[in-house]
Amino acid sequence: MELIEIDNSPFGKVSLTLCPHRNTDTLRLYIGEFLGTPTPPEELRDLVDGFVTFPGYGENPLPSKVLGESLTWQNYGTELSVLIAESFSQPVGLLGNSMGAMVAVCTAIERSSVIDHLVLYRIPTFGYLRTDMRGKYAHVAESITDEEAFRTFIQKVQGKVDDTVMSVLQSLDWQDAQKLYLGAAMSDLDLDNIDSLVTPAYFLKDRIELDSVHPVEAQNYLLSLMTKVRTKKTVQLSDLQETAGTWVQLDR
Repeated sequence: MELIEIDNSPFGKVSLTLCPHRNTDTLRLYIGEFLGTPTPPEELRDLVDGFVTFPGYGENPLPSKVLGESLTWQNYGTELSVLIAESFSQPVGLLGNSMGAMVAVCTAIERSSVIDHLVLYRIPTFGYLRTDMRGKYAHVAESITDEEAFRTFIQKVQGKVDDTVMSVLQSLDWQDAQKLYLGAAMSDLDLDNIDSLVTPAYFLKDRIELDSVHPVEAQNYLLSLMTKVRTKKTVQLSDLQETAGTWVQLDR
């Protein structure tokens, strides 16, 4: 594996992990979901050449001095656009899952010149759809006041979140969890600058789980906003599998 890092972001280390047999023409990087693992899930692994790890995820610590208010998904997109621009000479595609889909859009809005295309999977609520979700995340952040309160919260959501998210939650300390939830609450994702986006975007429709966090209205709303995007269409996994590298013994 090849690791590329930027240590001077406002909220800690942002890193890219590249697979050894990656596509040499156009890299495609995976951006994970909120409180998910940075590594791509099995069904998406063959579609990407590497993955992004933000502070507070995987092996990247969240510095104690960082405020939760700075951990917005817009800020993630800004820092990722800098890292990509500084690290690669070839075009880079982004495959975003849930939170990662919105970070991918924010990255392309910030610096369209370095992003070749977007593949968006499980679009979360954002903009006017996001009011209730922002309130929910803010309430969680306010409730996590110490280690005991955090363990109470984990017990409360046991069985209500998938195993991957639960394992990430259980690995966090309470201060980091509080900050990540506060950052999610601050991520209103109005996408005021989306009119400047010209990056081709593909909506991955295989095995999409529609729920209160990822309603069909969110995808339709994003499609309606993308007035200047050159390509907007839904695609199958099989349409993309020939364009990425090959992972070798990648641990989840």
